[in-house]
Amino acid sequence: MPSSSSAAVEEFAAELLPEEASSCAQFLRHKTLIIAPEYFLKRGIQVYAAEQKEGDLIITFPNAYHYGFNNGFNVAEARNIATKDWIPFGLKAESCQCETYQGADVLPYERIVEMAKKADPEKYAHLVLKRPSDEDYVDVESLMKRVKKAVQPR
Repeated sequence: MPSSSSAAVEEFAAELLPEEASSCAQFLRHKTLIIAPEYFLKRGIQVYAAEQKEGDLIITFPNAYHYGFNNGFNVAEARNIATKDWIPFGLKAESCQCETYQGADVLPYERIVEMAKKADPEKYAHLVLKRPSDEDYVDVESLMKRVKKAVQPR
């Protein structure tokens, strides 16, 4: 689902699992819920599907919900990478603070600040250990233009 639908996805999931949502604001990070795509579509939430074949890359944008499954024998690998454009999203990311979830979570905010200052010292020199607002850093339009340009066939 696209980033623009993340709030609707979270709201829908909270309706389905109110107990989990009330015990942990980031309960979707627990990775214990799969909702069939048709239920999202019935709620007006856009769903995209892709079949990844040998040599294909699938790019998931920040704040976009996704899941995948295997269709038979395969060897799969996933990597989380980030360009400088990702830093604003990382700075806004919330981590799970509940007692029950023990899985991997987002990078600590302090580490993201450190990475931001190293990646672009001029732009992020003013960062302190407080969360910025959306208006402070996020330029989604610019990010989308760069991605479209990068994936154009040559």
